[in-house]
Amino acid sequence: MAGVLYAVQTVFTLWMLVDCMQRGGGFYWYVIMWMPFGPLAYFFAVKIHDYDLRPLKRLLRFERPPGAAALRFRLQESATPANKLALAQELVARKESVDEAADLFREVLRWDPDERRAQYGLSVAMVQKGDVAAALELLARLVARDPKFHDYDAWRELAELRWNAGQKDVAIADLEALVQSTARLEHRFLLASRLAEVGRKDEAKQLLEAAIETYKHSPRYIQRRDARPRRAARKLLTDLTAAA
Repeated sequence: MAGVLYAVQTVFTLWMLVDCMQRGGGFYWYVIMWMPFGPLAYFFAVKIHDYDLRPLKRLLRFERPPGAAALRFRLQESATPANKLALAQELVARKESVDEAADLFREVLRWDPDERRAQYGLSVAMVQKGDVAAALELLARLVARDPKFHDYDAWRELAELRWNAGQKDVAIADLEALVQSTARLEHRFLLASRLAEVGRKDEAKQLLEAAIETYKHSPRYIQRRDARPRRAARKLLTDLTAAA
């Protein structure tokens, strides 16, 4: 039995060492790998991100998040800013009772004017209400204060709102600044799409080619995350090349 366990440990250690070499891992990992539980530490720190664990997470999520009715009951029991924010976020996610959600977000902002989640939520509510000007103002303030909010979602949505409002040059400038801050393929694809729409097709092609090349050399978990925008980027690049 001991011999079997030793063989399994040896194979696992070699697997982690080969993986580390293929990734070009830091020298310190080669030291850690020969320590007790070192290969296991490498697996959970690095290798595990290669796998899509979302089904497992869903399986282990025994409790469903509370719905609007439960959140409204909590708010009636205790009118705290946290409960107001939770109900407002649920309402805009469902696109229900948008006026109520907007009022709740405003109440939270009166309590804390710098509450970013309330600023973002109120901008979403304003879009749902058709008040794009108010949404633009809220998002512009939020992005100026916290560009990375919601993994850059607020910045991307600001650019999209400006584009749809006819502010195309400003929107493209927003997206150009965004791709300088994050290498997400979806952001590069969005910029390339907008560049192509205004006739800057050569720039769009160069951007797409660079983004696809970067994707090829990305870790597996990044490739899995960006699989859909990569397909869209390849299709757009094919279309632009065919039209040239």
